[in-house]
Amino acid sequence: SNFFLNKLLKNKKYIFRKYYLNFGGHLFMENRKETGKTQKIDLRIQKTLENIHNAFKEMIFEMDFEKITVKELSERARINKKTFYSHYSNLDELLMKIQDEMSEKYVNAVSLYKLPDEFDKVNREFFIFMEENGKWFEKITASKNFTYIRQKMIDKVMENTWEKSDFIKLLSPAEKNIFYSYIQSSTLGIYTQWILDGKKSL
Repeated sequence: SNFFLNKLLKNKKYIFRKYYLNFGGHLFMENRKETGKTQKIDLRIQKTLENIHNAFKEMIFEMDFEKITVKELSERARINKKTFYSHYSNLDELLMKIQDEMSEKYVNAVSLYKLPDEFDKVNREFFIFMEENGKWFEKITASKNFTYIRQKMIDKVMENTWEKSDFIKLLSPAEKNIFYSYIQSSTLGIYTQWILDGKKSL
């Protein structure tokens, strides 16, 4: 009986091995190949988007938004126009996408501070954030040509910071509007004036 049992187990191992190599193993290798292809595609897309964003930021700093064209942007990003339109319907959508990303990054940077108690720290983070993101973002924040997109960013930041403060919940709608107006104008006003003065040390 042991002889037949050992033979049966060997046959089972053979059958399993044959099945795995001819079918299961093949699928496994195919899945690995597909995963590898997906990773390569994802990396290519990521690199393409980085090139588009970097070229766009350069152009924002160099010229007014109205003068930016998809043709020149594509040339700088080393892609064709078809590739651009596979990711964005137009330049406005690209600008909005970048605006969302920057707003989210800033909110994450100040999310742990308690408002209004640590408003000074939030202001400090604002100046640090501006310096880290370079001239193009400085232009969006200070230039009159980007008033609309800047206000969209401000609204998103306020919604995810001050709106969650217990202090704000105690204010009436009129009081909240006045307070928000003061916060926005004071911080941006100080920053804009600092830019106009050549970022001189205080």
